Amino acid sequence: MKKLIGLLFFSGLICACSGSDDNDTDEPVVIRVTSTIVSQSEEGLQNTQIETAQRLSFFVTQATTPEVVRYDNVPIQGDGAGNFSFTNSINYPSQDETWDFIAVNPYEPAASMSDITEYTVKTDQTVLSGYQDSDLLYGKTENVSRTGDPVNIEFKHKLSRLHFVLKQGASLPLSQLTSLQLQNIYMSVNMDLRNGEITTIADEFGTIEAYGAKGSSLSTLDGIQAVIVPQVFIADYEGGKTFFQVTIGDQVFDYTPAQNITFMEGQCYTYIITVMDEVIHVTSSPIP
Repeated sequence: MKKLIGLLFFSGLICACSGSDDNDTDEPVVIRVTSTIVSQSEEGLQNTQIETAQRLSFFVTQATTPEVVRYDNVPIQGDGAGNFSFTNSINYPSQDETWDFIAVNPYEPAASMSDITEYTVKTDQTVLSGYQDSDLLYGKTENVSRTGDPVNIEFKHKLSRLHFVLKQGASLPLSQLTSLQLQNIYMSVNMDLRNGEITTIADEFGTIEAYGAKGSSLSTLDGIQAVIVPQVFIADYEGGKTFFQVTIGDQVFDYTPAQNITFMEGQCYTYIITVMDEVIHVTSSPIP
């Protein structure tokens, strides 16, 4: 009887030790990720977390040999609280290697670690989905070992954000505001997914309809926003260029800067627009 008890005790120790750590077993371990965002400013949309139902591209490459891509452009979806769901769960490739996790907002079907990827901001940013899909975010966490815990990815805004404040300076009411349109803007960048570096594609100009540009009974209207790619807006090019246009009722106001404007990666720029009956007065902070 004493020998039997001893054998049972010894086998119990073996069972207890066998499942103690995900890294000590060959059983599949599901990859889980969370997110944080480096804030651009207090007023921005999608500024602290990836929004609910927003889709991103997810990549896993070998840390020691980045050319080895284990997962290439897997779609993941945010829940608004920093967590993500996978359409189909994926597992850590090996317990003996370390891996780099890369994620990019928005999801781009053509994105691949094997080539440079082009991202274009949306012309219609009046709806939230258009704004969020224009807000290019990049995050990378390096040297990840197999773990059952979620791995956090810190995202940075890669483009420039414009924030507009309209003030009623005369009798023209802001309730008649119908649009704020950016004009003569470059719309696309190329991104190297390995490191998040971007290059503006300076070929054709486009227009952007800003988010939140709708009539209000207030005398000050805040929260109008748009995302543009980093660029230098060249003033007085071929006789002058409109940077943005504000439409209030049947009045159309064009803002044509007298000097070049440089918009930097990851920066936010606020424009305060005071609307008079015949003209608008514009100040910016910080001055681009």
